[in-house]
This record gives sequence, C-alpha cells and structure tokens, in this order.
Amino acid sequence: MSYPRPGNQFWNVPELVAEVCEYLANDDLCACARVSRTVSRHALRKLYKDGVRLHDIFEILGPLTLNGSRGEVFFAEKPSYREWERFCHYARYVESLSFSHVKSLRSISDEAFLDILFVAPPGSVIFPRLRSLKWSDTRSQYMRRFNLFVTASLRDLTLSSPMQLQHGIFGMLSRSSPNLRCLSVDIPHNITNVPATILHELTAALMTFRDLQRVEIPSAFLTVDVFRLLSEKDIKTLSVRSCPHAYMELCPFEDTALRFANTPFSSLTHLSCEIDLLLLGEGKRLAARSLRALNLHVPASIAEDRLTSCAKLLADRCDELDSLSLLITRPVLAGDVSSPITARVLTSFLIAIPGLLILDIDDSVPVSISGPELELLAPLCHNLVELNTCTHALGRRLNNPPGLGSLIPFAKHCRDLKVLGIYMDATHVPNHSPEIHASFTQLRQLNVYHGMEIIDESAVAEYLGNFLSPDTQVCLKSSTRQETMISLAALSAQVFDWAWKWEQVDAWLVDRKPFRELIVPAFTQMRTIDKIFDDIERASRTRNQPVPF
Repeated sequence: MSYPRPGNQFWNVPELVAEVCEYLANDDLCACARVSRTVSRHALRKLYKDGVRLHDIFEILGPLTLNGSRGEVFFAEKPSYREWERFCHYARYVESLSFSHVKSLRSISDEAFLDILFVAPPGSVIFPRLRSLKWSDTRSQYMRRFNLFVTASLRDLTLSSPMQLQHGIFGMLSRSSPNLRCLSVDIPHNITNVPATILHELTAALMTFRDLQRVEIPSAFLTVDVFRLLSEKDIKTLSVRSCPHAYMELCPFEDTALRFANTPFSSLTHLSCEIDLLLLGEGKRLAARSLRALNLHVPASIAEDRLTSCAKLLADRCDELDSLSLLITRPVLAGDVSSPITARVLTSFLIAIPGLLILDIDDSVPVSISGPELELLAPLCHNLVELNTCTHALGRRLNNPPGLGSLIPFAKHCRDLKVLGIYMDATHVPNHSPEIHASFTQLRQLNVYHGMEIIDESAVAEYLGNFLSPDTQVCLKSSTRQETMISLAALSAQVFDWAWKWEQVDAWLVDRKPFRELIVPAFTQMRTIDKIFDDIERASRTRNQPVPF
C-alpha cells in the first residue's frame, strides 16, 4: 500500500495511528490487522481491549467458512507455511484472550485447530506473548485445547471448569507457566470434597509459582499445606470462595489448624473469605498487619456475638485495615430471615477500627437498625468516605425504619463522606428544614434502590436539595445479587413506580444545580471551620480505644 509523503509521515507516528484506531469499528480493525503491518499492532491492541473473537484472529491465517449443520467454522483452504509466517507477525501482539463464554471457543472446529498444528513448525507457540487468559468450559473435548494457550509468557489465568476436568491442569501450569502472578480457579457448583490427586497437583504447582501475587480459589482447596505455601509467598490478594453465589449454603470449614499465627501473610493487603476462616481453629490468631481491604461472607443465621468477636479480632490483628465489606449469604430455602447486622454489631466494628474509610453491607433485606439507632451511629462514622447499608434490600419492612431525617446526623458528623447508601423510607418528608450547618459538601453519590418507598418525589427532592452537595448524584443502584433480581422481577408495578420517582428526584436536583451552587460557599466556609475544630479534637484522642463487648 503506497501513500503520498504526508500520508507516510502520518502512519509512521504511533500516537496518531493509535488515536485513529480508537474510532474504528471491530470489522475495520480486523481488516487493518490483515492488510497493513504499519497499523496492525495498534489495531490488534484496540481489538483486544474491547474483546475480540478467536476466529477474528484465525482469519488472519486464512479465510474461514461456516458449517451450517454443526455450527462450527473451518478453514476454507488449509493454511500454508507462508501464511503461518504472516500469521506469526500479528499473533505476537496478542496479549489477552477470553473464553469466558462457551460459544467463543466451541464455534471453532477441531479440524481448524488441527490445521494450525499441522502447519506450525514443531515447538511453535501460537501466541508467544499471551499474558492474560480467561478460560471457561464444561466439556472435556474443549479442555484439550487449553494447553495450546498455556505458555511461559502467561501471567494471569482465570479458570472455570467442573472438578472432573481439572485433573492434570495444575501440573501443566507448573511446567509451562512458572512465572504466573495471578491465579483464579472457580468451580461452577458447591463442592466440599476435592480429589487428593488434584490437591497434590495444586500444592506442587504452588511451589513452582515464584512470583504469585493474587490467588482466588474455592474454600475446598484450602488445605493446611496449601495455606502454608500461600503464606510463604508474596501474596497481596487472597480470595477464598465458599460458594459461587450469595443465595447458596456456605461450605462449612472444619475446625482445623489453619495457622495464621505461625505463618503470617507479611504482604497481604486484600482478603476475601468466609467469616469462619477467621473464627475457627488457629485462625482466631490472624496476623495480617498490612491488610487494607477485607471482604467477609457472613451467613444470615450467624449469632451477634460471633460478629462482635470478629470485630475484636480485627482490632487486635489488622492495624492498617481501612475497607470492610460484609456480604450476607442467604440460602433460598432459609426464608426471609432478618439481618444479622444490628446496631451493636456496627458499633463494635466502628469502634474497633477507627481508621476505617469504607464500610459496605450487602444484603437482600434491610439491616436490623431503627431510625434512632442509625442516627446515634453517625458520630462513629466521622472518618468514613463511603458507607453503604443494604441498598439492595427488598425484604420485610422494619419497625421505625430510617427516614429522610436520618441523613441529617451524617451530614453533621461525616464531613469527608463521598458515597452514602442507607435503606430508608421516604414516604414521610420532615416538615422542618435541615439546619444550615448540616450539609454534605463532599458527597458525590447518594445510593437508593427500587425497594425504597417514596410518594411525593418533588417534596423529597426539595428536602434533599437543602443539604446535598450540588454535585451529588442520586443513583438508583442495580442489584448484583441474583436472588434480589429474581424477587424484583416478580414484584408489582408499585416498586417500579418508586424507582421512577427516585429518578425524578435526581432530575429535579440536576435542574436546580446552578441555583444550589450559589449558596454552597457559605456552607463550605462554616463546614471548614467546624472541620478544623473536629480535627483538633480527634488528634487529642488515643487511637486504641477500648472495644465494648
């Protein structure tokens, strides 16, 4: 392809080529990748950023044809060695592939893969620079292709397959990808027993992964040997999944010696696990001083005392913790059990972890806290920048639930709050205006949900406009919990009417933003003075406050 001199100069500037590729559709990018070597690198990187099908890549090797009866694609003509050399020029730019959807892999026939293997020289690697691979499949005939993509360059692997298909997988990884940094293994079903051969392969593989930093595994894989090996590595993120979904029964941990105290995670900053992992056996002596973010899966039937014990454990052992998330798991057959999160539980966590910045509680029913109790908790939340309490709730109504007025104490005490989500009843709008000094000057997002009742959206918007920041967005959150989405689909039109009214509240606030911006400076000046005095008061307090249990 020949261009005038200005054209040649343009296509030789990588930044300009990359900018042009940002505006091209995937079909055009595929054409660029096949025709012009000058732009192929940028075209391919743009394709992989947005997600590209495997047969789009194989089309560089040769034209594909669809077999209508089988629904699979084949090479129209068997590729030659010359075409293989041309393909290698482009394939070396492939750094990320995803087969998270079954059709993305099954659409290519076994014959097409064999054609590639026959034309490739012995020892050749299809994608020599592949760094990230997501693989999900449930049939052994497709798992056989897995080893074609596991290479020495692989750094990040996400694998989802039934237990019976994982035999030999970890052994192959240890031989072919010893430099793996991120390993995520998922089992589609609730599994409590793992074959000894698979556990042995996993243990042996972990010994070879020298640079491992992030691990996600099912709880059934977490034997004492696996735990010890992980603790000896420079692991920064560890996620132990007890079950695939929040609506399934948790896999129980046995009270065995998972010895946190003897083998502390010196570099661990993010931990996600079932709460029993911390409370059973030697786990009660958790030592993870560098831990910053903790995500706990908590069964809805848990006793209040166990939660307060967990708070005390974190106070004693996790000095740097600033983010805590509690995911309440609810088996479908358990019924509409009330939330285990009470005012005493929240008080315990807030006092135990005074440096906490983010607190998130995810449940399908409201927390068991009344409006007055929630308002009394506001002073303890003074350090938070994000607070969410069950904004996805659709369960039973509470007696004396939090209302719009419950926001005022948080406006007074939480001056750094940027995200706030409280399950509240907005059917009653207080007939008094909030005090002028009670305003959210930093708040950017007020989370609401379909189940929050509201009658007069105009009155609610006008009330909120008195103390919300002009930049605050009222966000109608969509649920990520499957059981909530199922319940939402079966609800009456009334719930969707509430959702529409909350959207109108946000629209009202946006329309009046210019006017509200005029009165913000006065609020901000008063809040700044109050914050200075508050900071002086906080500095005089000791950090290690006693925890009431």
